[in-house]
Amino acid sequence: MTKPNSSKPTVSSTTAVIVFGLDPTGKPKAGRFPGKDATLARKAALALKLAVCKVNRPRLVELVTRIPPGRLHAQGRAFLPFIRPDLYQELAAAANPSMAAAAKLGPNVSMAPEAKPPKDRTSIAAGDLVLCSEGVEEGYWEAIVTERDGDNLVCRFRDYPRLPLFRCTVQAIALMYGG
Repeated sequence: MTKPNSSKPTVSSTTAVIVFGLDPTGKPKAGRFPGKDATLARKAALALKLAVCKVNRPRLVELVTRIPPGRLHAQGRAFLPFIRPDLYQELAAAANPSMAAAAKLGPNVSMAPEAKPPKDRTSIAAGDLVLCSEGVEEGYWEAIVTERDGDNLVCRFRDYPRLPLFRCTVQAIALMYGG
């Protein structure tokens, strides 16, 4: 069924990895994995579109003992427990110091890397910034494309990461001027 990881608070900092991110509702989660599970944890993180960091900096060595152990399931998926938002902010800042400001979980801050507008509708891909509307009276808001399947898109509003993902067509979005 599951392959539990060591729950000891001391983890070998030279080989351990931490997988972390936000769930679809915006709740922070993270798990630590020892070196023997690092490769599988990286694969699971890639599939779940989560961040992975090696425990190779002094600040991460301090934080790894506060991160609960993650679990790898036999199917290759990972389970990550929820963590406190303040711990998540510390972890995100320590893992990538250049994104420390984006690690804040305020209502108008996104953990996504900077998205750029596509040149035209045919070049729209995952990670592009477009304008989408929730309804006729709502106006258009900046959204990030998370996946594309033909003319169908799955997007999320950039400034409201806690809102659920939504589907739309390429014809229903507006393009932004990329300058």
